Amino acid sequence: MKYTWINGKYIEDEQACIHVSDLAIQRGYGVFDFFRLREKTPFLLSHYLDRFWHSAKELHLKPPVSKKELSLIIHEFIEKNQLENHGIKMILTGGYAQDGYIPMEPNMIIRAYAITMPTPEKYQVGYRVMTNEYQRGTPESKSIDYRHGISLIPRLKERRLDDVLYVSGGIISEFPRSNFFMVDQQDRIVTPKRNILNGITRRVLLQISREHYVVETRDVLVDELLIAKEAFLTSTTRLVMPVCEIDNHKIGNGIPGQVTKHLTQLMQDLPTDFELI
Repeated sequence: MKYTWINGKYIEDEQACIHVSDLAIQRGYGVFDFFRLREKTPFLLSHYLDRFWHSAKELHLKPPVSKKELSLIIHEFIEKNQLENHGIKMILTGGYAQDGYIPMEPNMIIRAYAITMPTPEKYQVGYRVMTNEYQRGTPESKSIDYRHGISLIPRLKERRLDDVLYVSGGIISEFPRSNFFMVDQQDRIVTPKRNILNGITRRVLLQISREHYVVETRDVLVDELLIAKEAFLTSTTRLVMPVCEIDNHKIGNGIPGQVTKHLTQLMQDLPTDFELI
């Protein structure tokens, strides 16, 4: 039997719910964060908690517990649910708004999810993606509002594509749920610097990459994709996924490149006690 944690109480998953007056339902107002377990241990938990608190502050929501208390709750949650290689989501909602608009006392939710990684075959062929003109309103906060990305799913399915890459004014920002990287002809690793969510996996990738490659964080132009050698994305659930085609244009040779493969191996070999600087 699995449990969801809501406002200090463990509730069976099938019974877990919040009231329809919550601003998460009424207005899509709230924040969340998501991290993985590695051998039953939350990987880089303190960094995910820092980002969760940052997102809450940006949306003027106050968690009902401290970071230290939440860390203890999460470890208790893992034991109670007997979790191993799961993902855990922390959600902070806008609360039960009497007028359906003004935030009240937030509801805090913790849930566990079984993680399904892409198949080995998918890593061998890479993602095919399209670009879309869009910029998230609060890119540095992990808001629950994914309306735009979700609305594009039918178009992706119709075109048999894997994801959408947001661009604004010819400048690349991010995917709906992951960060973008490019490898140029000199094997320099380049990633957007602004108007993005500062992904934890992105930060890990940047840290280990600097030991082997020149790394640049700057504006990345869509036109640069025409001469890019490789491209890939990073996320909690996909780690490093090659991107081999964008808007029907093959990146490099149209297959995962050597730099991407090298970084994939480095990410897979990270020790459980890896420290993010």
